[in-house]
Amino acid sequence: MADPFVRHTGIDTLGGIGVSIFFVLSGYLVTNSLERSSSVYSFARKRAFRIFLRLRC
Repeated sequence: MADPFVRHTGIDTLGGIGVSIFFVLSGYLVTNSLERSSSVYSFARKRAFRIFLRLRC
């Protein structure tokens, strides 16, 4: 019989738990950033700039 956590989530490794936590936190932070922006266009422009700036280095 599987652990109750595994039965409800389907996650059975520490790596799986870490990835799930990462996506929850990332979604929370991106949503907060979007809410603070003056418009969706402004948010997308700033977000793209941050991502492409890191890819260049």
